[in-house]
Amino acid sequence: MKPAKYGPFKYRPIKGRPKLTWPDGAKVALWINPNVEFFALDDVMPGNSNERVARDHAHVPNVRNWAVRDYGNRVGIWRLMDTMTKHGMRGTAALNSEVCNHHPEVIAEMVRLGVVMGADPRTFYGLSGVGDLVLTCTGALSRNHTVGVRLGKGERLETILGSMQAVAEGVRTAKAALGLARRYRVDMPIVQEISAVLFEGKSCRKAVTDLMERDAKPEKGQP
Repeated sequence: MKPAKYGPFKYRPIKGRPKLTWPDGAKVALWINPNVEFFALDDVMPGNSNERVARDHAHVPNVRNWAVRDYGNRVGIWRLMDTMTKHGMRGTAALNSEVCNHHPEVIAEMVRLGVVMGADPRTFYGLSGVGDLVLTCTGALSRNHTVGVRLGKGERLETILGSMQAVAEGVRTAKAALGLARRYRVDMPIVQEISAVLFEGKSCRKAVTDLMERDAKPEKGQP
């Protein structure tokens, strides 16, 4: 291709472009999937181009990059949901778990919006949530998976986090989840063992053994 001022295509403003149609009247599906995440001001933030930043090279607090993301949770997501409601547009949401802890209003609003638009409220707590959980636990590119694998190999948590170029939000979420479990008196043995491995120096092998040797109980409908 020979270089040109406008590249390979002649300039044409959008209002002058012909209507785009597909063969045989086919339609294109649009999936709206806003990404809603919580980032802590006192932790490592992505860089100016959303790139990962090594903890030992990070500037904390990074007010500039935090403010953009915090604005999204305070203002942007609400305007987005208003627009979707106005035009009857359905969508799903990709959340990190800390949003549920720090911004429960966002979750509640999404559920209300989805129900009004015909969604089954169980969808918000079903495969769309479990699916993300499975991916973050098993995906080779997952930050939380990376932390778990390296812990299993015997590395210390401080060493792992210090060498990472992004935030593994599951580490802080484990502590928050354990706090909520104690506050509401909910038995969460997996969270307890994960927290013990992360913050109390318990070995992964011992944590798994203790979980597997627990007395058998019904897994649904029982505390």
